[in-house]
Amino acid sequence: MAVQFVIGRAGSGKTQRCFSAIVDALRAAPMGPPILWIVPRQATFSAERDLTCASGLGGYVRARVVSFEQLGHEVLAECGGGSVPEVTAAGRQMILGHLLRHNAGELKYFKNVAKHPGLAAKLDATFGELERAGKDARDLDVLLRDMRADGDDGALLDKVHDLHLIYNAYTAYLGAERFDQHQRLMHVLKCLGESHLFRDAVVYVDGFIDFSEYERRVLARLGRVCRRVEITLAMDPKSDLLTQPDLYPDELSLFHPVEMAYRRLRITLRDEGVPVDEPAVALPHAHRFKTPALREVERVAFERREGIRTRVAPDGVERVEAPNRAAEVDAAARRIRQLLRNGFRMRQVIVLVRDMEPYRDLINASFAEHGIRYFLDRRRETAHHPLLQFVRAVLMIAQQAWPHEWLMTLLKTGLTGLGPSDADELENYVLRHRIRGAIWEAAEPWAFHETALLRNEEEMGGTRSHQEVQGFSADAARRTLADALQPFIAATRGGASVRKIVTALFELIERFPVRRTLANWMAQARAAGEFELMIEHERVWAELSGLFDQMVELLGDESVGLAGFQEVLEAGLEQFDLALTPPTVDEVIVGQVDRTRPPSSTRAVLVLGLSEGCFPAVPREDSVLTDSDRRVLGERALHVAPASDRRLLDENLWGYLAFTCASDLLYLSRPRSNEANRPLGPSVFWQRIERMFPGQSMIALPQETRDDPALIATPRQLVASLMRWVRRKDGTHLPEPADAPWPRLYQWLATHACDQEGLDRCRYGAWRALGHVNQAALTPEIARQMFASPLTVGVAQLETVASCAFKHFLGYG
Repeated sequence: MAVQFVIGRAGSGKTQRCFSAIVDALRAAPMGPPILWIVPRQATFSAERDLTCASGLGGYVRARVVSFEQLGHEVLAECGGGSVPEVTAAGRQMILGHLLRHNAGELKYFKNVAKHPGLAAKLDATFGELERAGKDARDLDVLLRDMRADGDDGALLDKVHDLHLIYNAYTAYLGAERFDQHQRLMHVLKCLGESHLFRDAVVYVDGFIDFSEYERRVLARLGRVCRRVEITLAMDPKSDLLTQPDLYPDELSLFHPVEMAYRRLRITLRDEGVPVDEPAVALPHAHRFKTPALREVERVAFERREGIRTRVAPDGVERVEAPNRAAEVDAAARRIRQLLRNGFRMRQVIVLVRDMEPYRDLINASFAEHGIRYFLDRRRETAHHPLLQFVRAVLMIAQQAWPHEWLMTLLKTGLTGLGPSDADELENYVLRHRIRGAIWEAAEPWAFHETALLRNEEEMGGTRSHQEVQGFSADAARRTLADALQPFIAATRGGASVRKIVTALFELIERFPVRRTLANWMAQARAAGEFELMIEHERVWAELSGLFDQMVELLGDESVGLAGFQEVLEAGLEQFDLALTPPTVDEVIVGQVDRTRPPSSTRAVLVLGLSEGCFPAVPREDSVLTDSDRRVLGERALHVAPASDRRLLDENLWGYLAFTCASDLLYLSRPRSNEANRPLGPSVFWQRIERMFPGQSMIALPQETRDDPALIATPRQLVASLMRWVRRKDGTHLPEPADAPWPRLYQWLATHACDQEGLDRCRYGAWRALGHVNQAALTPEIARQMFASPLTVGVAQLETVASCAFKHFLGYG
């Protein structure tokens, strides 16, 4: 029973060592003692796939790929702790939001923002930092007493007072009959000694950069009960910490976060009395890099020495400069298509960015246009999913007496049973007659006169006939909504409890065809091959149902009323996002450097966004603690997450990991300007590669990529470029160079019998667009009705027509 560390730099075969050892053990004894491969949660899917497909075993029994969270669930399931109700992350935020409002009078620092919807999420992140460091309410109590005894007086003292107050209230609210995630993990530690899952087991821990206090203690317990525990860490084998683990790592060390994790874990193992064998050093560059240039990038690109140059050819390293992010993403898509034509599989290609937000929509559009199957490895924000908008809308309608905006939102969710055309027609009817408020629930039928409106519509070129409009009954449509909503409004009047509101809400969902509509959407998404969308619909329903269960379990008898209920709900929805696994096996993975764990089979990695301020990224603060707060707390021996200056230094490690995860190709790109057309300088990582390979030719894309035929890769791009050429040619009347490719491309497009639906559709739209003359005019009759003579206008109308004629037409026409 001992722990052994396996130390090595990137590409030295640490993961391959774990994989090979597990496969060999499974072949030698398929029914032997348990084997556990513990990896980060986001890496479990790829590790399971490799163990199932790449091993050649065809299946296995004794091995398990788990994260620390899954391991905890299995331990509790065996020892009986799984029966204790668990408070999810969303439930925790709902409780914190409720306690903030309930204790607002006693708060000092957060008193004026206690009802702010984002404060509960910030406090949750702060408490998460404390728990990762192994601290709890008792540590806050000691800190608060020490600060008062030392005469501290300032914002930090008030902040600690509020944190202590809310954390104590939260712990008391949970009581002994419920566990949140942190308490459940502590319970797992108590059960580890009783579990039989790890008797004579072999454990491999791989892919981690840091460990929380809980994870360190779990590894120590495993080291005491398992036959062997191997822990791989990405560190320099020459590090002094391997022989002197009590040393503090060099602040400027590339592997500083990993070295700190190693130091803390060694101290925990020593405190628990777990023997540690001599560290094993993985063989340098034994398994990954296929070209000397990639080996040189790993060896010297992130060294502290300046001006490092190498004499090896830059084979396998490419750099591309694009005028903007859209052109950058298109260039990456073209390069992926080339790789696929050269024999690469989609799953062997990874696209990495430092921040997904500015690239998400561009990648969605470009990769779909280029026919690349891909998976965005990110948490899906579902705040605007139709089901959540449905719930928000009915709550606002019940509170505000049929507000127009939320009624229209309810109509547009598609969950009311009205089809899109009927919903649009009802909206138009309501707008025409300026229907607002309680008339929605009036007993008298709606029977407003439509003749003049229909006449005007026909005069303006309306396409709906008398019969089509007459076949729609606005009164019947509004009755569909009102009859379903009225019981919910009646049941939730006054200070209704959470349980009563949730019950009425589920009854309302049953009156509307919500579940049937969601099932139809899922079936349509499956038929169209949109598996992510199908899973998203399924998960949103499951997560929302679970959220309501948590609300009833935690706050069921609290009399909060609709306004309070919505505040609690919004606090829970702050973290309402989904983490999905890739729905198919062979697709390009697109992810963030600090989240995505590329599989060991990665051959090509495309790193985008290597511009100043993008990668390395500027640290952002998610908790209520500032850098100065963290330094003061550190001086008082309460260490939480590092300050922003430390995190900025740690960006070197993220760059190193991104640049060293491919075996064949490292493709680097950067935009020269942002969305506002402001110039962006090159990243320091870009400059390092530039200095390493001074003779390397870089691809610099032109400012207008549509003028270069070599950059055309899709039907839309071909047609758009030709349309631009035609317009430019007609406008200048200059002679065409003899070798110009555009006339030949135009002739090919005009005469080619296309069998590609996308090209045919683009070509058809282009012909119509080139021949269209955009001249809009009102008929004399409509002009006389809208602008009578003499014309009488107010100042507001004159200001509106001066700023925007179309806005004036809509508002006063």
